[in-house]
Amino acid sequence: MGALAPVLILVTTAAVIAVGSAGRGSGTRSASAGLAWLGVLASTLACLRLWGHRLRALEWLDADAFSLFLSLVVLVVLLLAIPVAKESLARRRREGPAFYVLLLLSAAGMLLLVSSRHLAVMFVGLEAMSVGVYALAGWRRDRPPSIESSLKYFFYGATASAFFLYGIALFYVMAGSVDLARIESSLMAISTSGDALGPLPLAALGLLLVGLLYKVAAVPFHMWAPDVYEGAPTMVTAFMAVAVKTAALGALLRVTGTLFSLTDEWKAVLSILAVLAMTFGNLLAIVQDDFKRLLAYSGVAHAGYLLVGVVAGGVAGRSAVLFYLLGYSFMTLGAFAVAVALGKRGEESLSVRGWGGLGWKYPLQGVAMSLFMLSLAGIPMTVGFVGKFYVLSAAISEGYVALVLVAVVNAVVGAYYSLRVIMVLYMGAPVPDPELGRLGLRLRVPLLVASLATVVLGVLPSPAMALARRAALELF
Repeated sequence: MGALAPVLILVTTAAVIAVGSAGRGSGTRSASAGLAWLGVLASTLACLRLWGHRLRALEWLDADAFSLFLSLVVLVVLLLAIPVAKESLARRRREGPAFYVLLLLSAAGMLLLVSSRHLAVMFVGLEAMSVGVYALAGWRRDRPPSIESSLKYFFYGATASAFFLYGIALFYVMAGSVDLARIESSLMAISTSGDALGPLPLAALGLLLVGLLYKVAAVPFHMWAPDVYEGAPTMVTAFMAVAVKTAALGALLRVTGTLFSLTDEWKAVLSILAVLAMTFGNLLAIVQDDFKRLLAYSGVAHAGYLLVGVVAGGVAGRSAVLFYLLGYSFMTLGAFAVAVALGKRGEESLSVRGWGGLGWKYPLQGVAMSLFMLSLAGIPMTVGFVGKFYVLSAAISEGYVALVLVAVVNAVVGAYYSLRVIMVLYMGAPVPDPELGRLGLRLRVPLLVASLATVVLGVLPSPAMALARRAALELF
C-alpha cells in the first residue's frame, strides 16, 4: 500500500481536522491551517520517498515518476497556497476547519486522478477533486457571486463527468475492461486480426477528452471559467487555475499516451482546439479589467499551449507539458497571491485600473506582480518563456509548423495584456491612496518562493526538465 501513502496521508489529515474541530473553541479547531499544511508536507515527503521506486497498488494505481511528478506539483501548490488562503480568509473572518478539509480531500482526488491507470478509479478521483472544489467556490456564502460560481461550476462539472462516464461505458462495451492497458491490448488484437475498429473507439476517446477538457478550460469547454473564477474566493480561484488544470492535464496525458496510437484522428481535433483556445483566450483577455477574469482567459490561452504539447506527443511533447505545468503553477499562484496582498481593509482589489501607481508605493508587491506577468507573457529569462520554448520545439520536431506559427502569434498577442498590468502598476493614474494590509510572513514566504522558482526555472531549466523527461518516459 506504499503507492497509496500520499493519498492516505491527506485523507487522514482531513479526518483529524474534521474530528478535532467538532468541539467549539478546541485547539485543533484554531490550528486547522497548520495541521493541513503539515499533512501536505508529510504527503510531499512520502512522494519524494517513492521517487525512483515504481510501485503499484491493487493493480489500478501506479506510483511511477509520471504520477509522482504531477502529485508533487499539486502538493507544492498547496504548501504555498494554504498560508495565503489563511491570510485571505482571516481578513474576512471566514476561516474555518471545513475549508481545509475540503482542500485536502480535493487534493487527494487529484493524486488519485493522475496516478490511476483504471478508468473507473480515474472517475472516482475526478469526482473527489471536483466535489471539494464545488464547495470551496461557494465558500463566501455572504456573497451571491460566490454562490453563483459554485452552482455554475457544479452544473458544468456534472456535465463533464457525464461525458467521461459515457466514454468509460463505451470502452467497457468494446474491451470488456476499463483498465487502460487491457483496453489497448484488446483493441490492438482486433486491429491486428484485420477487423475494422469502427467509430466506437473514436467516440469513446472523444467522450473522455470532453470530460477532461472541461476541467482544463479549453475552448469550447471554457465557458464556466470567467464567471467561476470571478465569483470564487481568490485563493480558491488560484487552486482551480493551477491544481485542477495540472490534475486534468495529467489524466489527459495518460489517456492519450495509451490510446492515441489507435485513434490518431483525435490529434487533428486537438490541434484545432489548441488554436481556438490560444486565439480566443488571448483576444478576450485583452478587454478584461477584472484581474481574475483576465487570468481566467489567460488560463484558456495557456491550455491551448499545453494542448500543443499533447498533440506533439512522444517523450519530448509530454515532458514539455509537464515542465510547462510546473512553471505555470508558480507564476499563476504567485500572481493570485499578489492580488490577495493588494487587498484593502479586508477586501481584495481586483480591478486592474484600481492598481494605478501601486508599484511605486508597494515595491515588493509591484516587483513580484511584474515578474509573474512577464513570465505569463513568455518573456526570456522566465519560466514562462522556457515552457513555451520546450512545447513549441517538440511540436516543430513532429512537423506541426503551422500550429507553432499560430502559437507564436498568440504569444505576442498575450504579451499585450500582461504588460498592460505592469504599465498600470507603474504608469497608471494614481488612485486614492489605499492603505493595504500588512504584508506578513504568510504572504512574504509564498511570494518569495514563487518568484525565485519563476526566475530559477527560467535561467536553469535543465534539472527540472530532466525530471520531467524521466516522468514522461515512465508514462509508456
